[in-house]
Amino acid sequence: MREPITAAAAGYAVKAALRRAVKVLGGGAALSQDLEISESYLSKLQGPHYPEMLRADTALVIDSMVGAPLILDAQARLLGYVLVKGSATDAGQPDLTDLLRLVGSSSDLSQTLGKALEDNIVDANESRTMHLKIENMVRCLRDLQGKLDGGR
Repeated sequence: MREPITAAAAGYAVKAALRRAVKVLGGGAALSQDLEISESYLSKLQGPHYPEMLRADTALVIDSMVGAPLILDAQARLLGYVLVKGSATDAGQPDLTDLLRLVGSSSDLSQTLGKALEDNIVDANESRTMHLKIENMVRCLRDLQGKLDGGR
């Protein structure tokens, strides 16, 4: 049986995932408008010492906006689970499509990083774009991992 997680560990992991999501989505100002909550409250929710947690429905909306389950994945990992897109019947075996998606994602990220480093400065827009490319690559890796694990 797994050791129970502490509230502090859960809070830290979820708040860290929220900070990543906010960064990917361009900052708290834009996101708070989309979520119809104040920017200061969104900022507090990201703080490790603020006792309140992000509501589950808001976490789902944010993950949907990011296009990847950043917050839900953090919660699942705390419980010892790995999220895999699709069902076990969709999992199948890794194939050439998986390889092509992974290579394409890696190439896309490498090109974006190379372009950003041309002037030795990564600006906010380049950082946001790279975060999205990284999340896409992580999604490809998770899909492959799910196939290797048989959809578990």
